[in-house]
Amino acid sequence: MYVRALLILSLTAFSGCATIGKIEKPITQPAQSSQPTQPTQLTAHADNESLRRSFVGEWVAKHANNQGGFRQVTVERVSDGRYVLTLEDYDANKRLLKTRQQFGFWGVSGGIYFTLNRAKNQHGSLTEANPSDADNDNAYQILTATFNQLVYRSLSSEKLYTFQRKQQ
Repeated sequence: MYVRALLILSLTAFSGCATIGKIEKPITQPAQSSQPTQPTQLTAHADNESLRRSFVGEWVAKHANNQGGFRQVTVERVSDGRYVLTLEDYDANKRLLKTRQQFGFWGVSGGIYFTLNRAKNQHGSLTEANPSDADNDNAYQILTATFNQLVYRSLSSEKLYTFQRKQQ
């Protein structure tokens, strides 16, 4: 797949280091059903491993815009900690207007999902992200993690994100 090849090449060239601080927030255990879970503390390593595995794969979210079109966000996470985020903007006639991508690393720890953006592809140009820019590092409180749905909230903006597993 083109995206995976580009991801491997770009992350090899643009890998960086970052430190993630401990964030004290309520978290949830991985859900076994599609029902939202209630906040509870995750403490065991096995729970983190299970939660991490639930994030692997392709996930999609669609959001309407003010012009009658929509934005489709696709996140592909692989088990070695790399991700590709693709943002596609469509008009009211479902014509693709704009595509951009972000590449980086992701992880799960203590009920927190985090991303480290390391590169972007916009207008066909691959650009390294500034690793010292805090806006390229994001953390999210995991609210629901089932086989078919992920729901998490940004710790900085409080924005809620809901993704469905992409059907093959």
